[in-house]
Amino acid sequence: MIPSRNGLVHTAHAANLSKKTKATCNDCFFRCAGLCAIPGDAVCPTFRLQAQGQLVPPPQPRLVPRPLAAVSAA
Repeated sequence: MIPSRNGLVHTAHAANLSKKTKATCNDCFFRCAGLCAIPGDAVCPTFRLQAQGQLVPPPQPRLVPRPLAAVSAA
């Protein structure tokens, strides 16, 4: 929301802005490929985004190196 010069927010303009859409089962690679065995339309933990016929890998955690002093002391 963008405040106006006088500090008030224009609600008509703010209503036109959209947030990120939620993922649905129809966006899942497994559902699109006919491989989904889970009934219902709730997004499950195995959800993988369909990207032009390819399976998108899950995001990997960031590796943070440990300080060498803590390793050598143990």
